[in-house]
Amino acid sequence: QEQAETAGRGFAPEKGRLLAPWKKASRSRQCICLSEGEGARLKAEYVLHKDVEQLVVRTTHAAGRREVLVCATASVEDIYTIEDGEECFPPHILGSLTSAERGRLISILHAVDVDADVDDGHDSDRLASLYLLELSREGRDNLLQRLQTLVYL
Repeated sequence: QEQAETAGRGFAPEKGRLLAPWKKASRSRQCICLSEGEGARLKAEYVLHKDVEQLVVRTTHAAGRREVLVCATASVEDIYTIEDGEECFPPHILGSLTSAERGRLISILHAVDVDADVDDGHDSDRLASLYLLELSREGRDNLLQRLQTLVYL
């Protein structure tokens, strides 16, 4: 009986243990966000919220316009780094990076509700990629580990 109760709880205790250090340390981190369309570099900062339900990226465009991108962790389909292969990234993104920068790149493939204002009873999600260039490889690895823990456990 005890074994059945443990199996029913799944990974919840393990997930809580792995996330404990980050629940207290959910402060923003500086990075560069590469726009999906043209690969433009945007000053950005991100935060993985304490409630671990979303990644929020705030970008600043050259003209000073600010944008907030919200990625619910439940919508993440996959996460890529250069170690997964160059074919995981569009040529215009890779072409805009030095070889050292490629090691700091992370791509987050996630579902986006394109008709959020229309409730027609149909799912109208499409996939989008969020490209973040961390300030260091260690920063990228930390973000990758945190996201993997949230998304895959």
